[in-house]
Parts: sequence; structure tokens; C-alpha cells
Amino acid sequence: MEKWRQSVNKFLQNWEEKDQVIAAMACGSYITGNPTKHSDVDLHLILRSDVDWRERGNKMIDGIHIEYFANPAKQIERYMKEDYEDNSCINSTMFLTGETIFDYEGILDELKKLAKKYKETGFPSIKPSVLELKKYSLWDEYDNVQDSYELGKPDFYYVYYAALQSVYDTYAKYLRYPVSGASKVYDTLTKVKAREKYLLAAFPDESFVMLFGEAVLLRDRNVMMREFEVLVNYVLGVMGGFSIDGWRARSSLQME
Repeated sequence: MEKWRQSVNKFLQNWEEKDQVIAAMACGSYITGNPTKHSDVDLHLILRSDVDWRERGNKMIDGIHIEYFANPAKQIERYMKEDYEDNSCINSTMFLTGETIFDYEGILDELKKLAKKYKETGFPSIKPSVLELKKYSLWDEYDNVQDSYELGKPDFYYVYYAALQSVYDTYAKYLRYPVSGASKVYDTLTKVKAREKYLLAAFPDESFVMLFGEAVLLRDRNVMMREFEVLVNYVLGVMGGFSIDGWRARSSLQME
């Protein structure tokens, strides 16, 4: 038996609330492939429907890092809904790629069906009023990077890479593509195997992938600033164009 399985079994045997658990599923690189020394086992514990608490924690067992998430099914359903509203599919992907350890009541089958539904449902388009604010934010990110560059500030690299992530997040949401965390963006944009691992289609704009990928690998400040400007102008152009002179956005009040 693989070492991670032995560790999961030990965890399940010793977990204090095991009588509340009706299903368990292991997720992550140990299941999908190519784990590293920093990989952990994401262990979902599905609790009985009458449980009114949830728990998240970490445990090292025989050198295997287990991060566990204990929730009743209704809470998992809420997580999937919140992911969808945020252009994400983290939980849906875990449930579609995870390995069932046990499932006494068939609840994992139901959660996998819900995960599949969310994965197959396209994300909604950005509303016009929100789109204008997103475009302004992109321009503001560019302005901040330019300011750091021109002043020769020591935080230029930090500002640059944080801005790159913002550009990716904004454009992915504009194209209704699932967003990824910073540690996964480059690989999922440029590597087929990484996309397969997370059940992602290719990013729908190859020109952006090329520009973004090159921007990530740059180290010379002058070239970084020049290419970042190209990238932002490209994205703004696709999103309908932008000019800071005379820009304004009006929307309804939010009083509650």
C-alpha cells in the first residue's frame, strides 16, 4: 500500500470525530500525479447532515502532510456555489478528481454530480458597469508599476508581479475562464499536463498566453516595464479600450 494511503488510514482511525463521518475522499497531487516533497493530501471528510459545525486542520503522519476539511454536504454545496460566483472551480475540481476512500450513503456521488454541473456551466459575463471599473483597475495597476519603475523603488519587482496576477485575474474573468492561484497560473497557461491535472481547457487567447508568459520570465527592469505596458494595452484593447482622460463610471447606490 502506498505510503500516503497508510497515513490517511491512520488519520481516519485516530480522528476524534470519526463517528460523525459518512464519507471520505482524498485529493491532490498524490492522486492526480507528480507529487513533490511539498505536496500534501487534501482529505475531505463529509459529516452527517445533522452536524452543525465544520473543521479544517493539518496533521503530519509518518512524514505525509494531511490537510483535512470536515464539512456536512450542505457546506460543500455552498463552497461550490461561492467558487462559481468568483470564477473559480477549486472545490468542484477536487471532487471530480478525488479518490473515494469510503462513502456509506452515496453522498460523494451526489457531490460529484453537482461539481460536474458547475464545471460544465459557463461563468456569467462581467456586467458593463463592472467592466469599466475593471478596466480602470488595470490602468491603475499599470500606473503603479510605472511609478515604482521611474522612481527606482526597491519594491519594483514585488509591484510588478502582483500587478501581473491582477491582469491575469481580470482578463480570465472577462473571458469567463476559471481563475487559478498565483502558484498555478504559469503552468496552467503554458503546459497541457498541468491543465489536464486541473481539468482545464486551453486559455482562450493564445496571444495573451505568449505575452503573459514572456512577462513572467523577464528580469531586466527596462524590458519588464516595456512589456508590461504592451500586455496591459493589449488586454484593455480586447476589453473595449480605455482612456483615463474623462473616464467616469456611474452605478446604483448600495445602502445595505
